[in-house]
Amino acid sequence: MLPHSKLRKARRRLIPNSKGFSSIVGAVFAVLIMVSLIAAVFVWSLSQNTLYNNTVRQVNQADSDRSNEKIVANVTTMFVDPYSVSINGTLQNEGPLSAQIITAWAQNLDQNTSARTSSLGITLKSGTVTTLSGPTAIIVPLASTTGEDYTCWFITGRGNIIHVNPLFGEATVNINYSYPEYSTISNVSMGIGIIGYDFKAFFHFDTNRSSIPSNNYNLGILADWSNTFAVTQGQYTIFHVTLTNYDPSKATMQITLPSAIYVIGSHSGTVKYNTWRVVNVTGDITTGLRLNPLNPVQYDLPWQTPVDVYFAGLGLDGGSIDSGAVYPLNILVYGKLGTDDYGQNVPFVTLLFK
Repeated sequence: MLPHSKLRKARRRLIPNSKGFSSIVGAVFAVLIMVSLIAAVFVWSLSQNTLYNNTVRQVNQADSDRSNEKIVANVTTMFVDPYSVSINGTLQNEGPLSAQIITAWAQNLDQNTSARTSSLGITLKSGTVTTLSGPTAIIVPLASTTGEDYTCWFITGRGNIIHVNPLFGEATVNINYSYPEYSTISNVSMGIGIIGYDFKAFFHFDTNRSSIPSNNYNLGILADWSNTFAVTQGQYTIFHVTLTNYDPSKATMQITLPSAIYVIGSHSGTVKYNTWRVVNVTGDITTGLRLNPLNPVQYDLPWQTPVDVYFAGLGLDGGSIDSGAVYPLNILVYGKLGTDDYGQNVPFVTLLFK
């Protein structure tokens, strides 16, 4: 009984001792507070680590998208008036992602001055081409004088800098033809004619009609056209080509009727030919095109600026040609070079008749 008596006495002494009891309660609360603080710090650390990882992933994805962005700028910069210059040509998205051009810069190389045009909002889907010509040309408010040298570059929405395609040159008004890439253009223009042809921009649209469509016939967008070098005879077909004027004197070329695409072949041992005459096509190559075969037809080719030109017809002007074979295709360009008459046959193309 003695041990039990001692326990009862100890309990009686502890209960009246408020200091001892409060110390125990305080220690318990201190432990709880420490556990709460440690838990809060642990949860906060987890959330910060999650935010950090998300930020790293976003930055890595942005870097990956930026590195995959590939825009080819086949453009020239030229004098417009004493207060501005014009950027003309094409922008082609050869990357896997859509891209947006937000700013265009132009620089006067002679005066070492530059200016920009912002908020362009030019969206390029993968594989599409945007033409900068006429009303779609980019005007930069840069003080300029005719005869000076200019260059340009673009800024994308992802922050990439897009420079001019070297084949088009960075100094685009007074070209020094001693450079190899410029001497190639010069030799070609002086050797086989001033009109250059883009083989990769050959497209055609088959209407599946045996007669001329009515005016404003819907042609869709150029990206949906066929880029094969094969057509079917006897149906109304529209051809798209991109021509560039490399005249050393920098005069503007005006293409008019009777310019045409001409194919010569044979049928039953007799020489035959087909023609597709130059026609008016209106609209935008990325949002919608319409055929308007009314005369007169005129396409202006400013110096060193790619221009979309369209030809159309049934291709039976000279009779049916044997199918299943390839024949030489010639683009017969006729019109005015400046104020003088000019004509050129653009060769080196073949066409398969199905």
